[in-house]
Amino acid sequence: MKKAGYIILLLSLLGSVQTFSELVKAPLVLVHVLEHLVKDEQFSLTEFWEMHYISEPVMDEDFGKDQQLPFKSAHLPSHEIKDLYYPQLCQLQIRVSTNPTRNLEIF
Repeated sequence: MKKAGYIILLLSLLGSVQTFSELVKAPLVLVHVLEHLVKDEQFSLTEFWEMHYISEPVMDEDFGKDQQLPFKSAHLPSHEIKDLYYPQLCQLQIRVSTNPTRNLEIF
């Protein structure tokens, strides 16, 4: 039963077109890390992560390749942004009548 739950969770996460398209670009990370290692054998994954995902973008010779890495842009469809940041709230009004023959009214 747990396995089915994990599969459903995974499929729901991959259901977003944006997320899936970013995951497809995952091999580009390996290629780009190898390119940096060819230039500098002492280059570490920590340096790669900081250079490409934490610090501000640098306009260097491989800027175009840097921008093709997965999860470099924050483009989300507008419906996903609304659902993530603005939960819809509803207002419930209940009126109780003093007349014993009337039922509870909910608006």
